[in-house]
Amino acid sequence: MPIAPISSLSFKNNYNQVNFEGKKKENTPHSSVVSNTLKAIPLATLIALSPLNSVNAQNQVKEEKLIGFEKFGPNENGSSEVVLFLSNDGNDNNAEIVTYATARSWRAGAKGPLRTHRERCDDINELYTMINTDANGKIISRQYYVSGPGQVEMLKEDKRERLTKYDKLDIEVSPEAFKYLKDVLSGFVKISTKSRIVEKVEDNYDDWDWDD
Repeated sequence: MPIAPISSLSFKNNYNQVNFEGKKKENTPHSSVVSNTLKAIPLATLIALSPLNSVNAQNQVKEEKLIGFEKFGPNENGSSEVVLFLSNDGNDNNAEIVTYATARSWRAGAKGPLRTHRERCDDINELYTMINTDANGKIISRQYYVSGPGQVEMLKEDKRERLTKYDKLDIEVSPEAFKYLKDVLSGFVKISTKSRIVEKVEDNYDDWDWDD
C-alpha cells in the first residue's frame, strides 16, 4: 500500500506487538514480539486467507512473511475475520503490508455440500464508513468497509468454483475490526465517511448465485 512518510506507529494487543511503519523511519529503535498464539489458527487457514496463497505464491513467499495477526468473530452471520501483518523488507520487526480477510462456511440442508465464501483485501489503502439514510436524511444504519486490491473466492467442499480478482475491492467489515484497523492505520491510509440514500440495507451475500 502507498505509505505516507509519517513517523512510525506502534501497537500492541493480546496476540502480538508489531510496528507498522511508513517510508520514513525514526531513529528510535523498535521491538517486535509475536506470541505463540499464532499457532492457535491452523496453518492451512492462515495460508488460505493470506496473499501468499496466490498464483505467484512461490515468488511471494520469498518476499512476504507473516509476522502477526488479529482475529475477530465468528460474527452473527457465521463469518470470521482476520487481519494479517506482512513484512516484505526482510525486517520481521516491521509490517509493510496489512491484509484483511473474511470467510464464511455453511451447508444448504443437513446433507448439502459445504460451501465457503472468502473475501480478501490484499493491501488496505482506504477505510470508510458508509452512512445509509432515507430520503429525508434520517440515518438508517452505518456500515464499515476496507478497500484495496483483492479477490473473492467461492468453494464447494474445499474445491474452488470461482475466483475473481479486483484492482479495487470494497469489503464490509465488522465494527470491531473497523475500529481496530482505524486505530492501527490512522495516518497511513485514507479514512473517510460517505453517505447514500437507501430504502433498505441489502445483505452483501444476496448478490451471489450460490448454485451456479
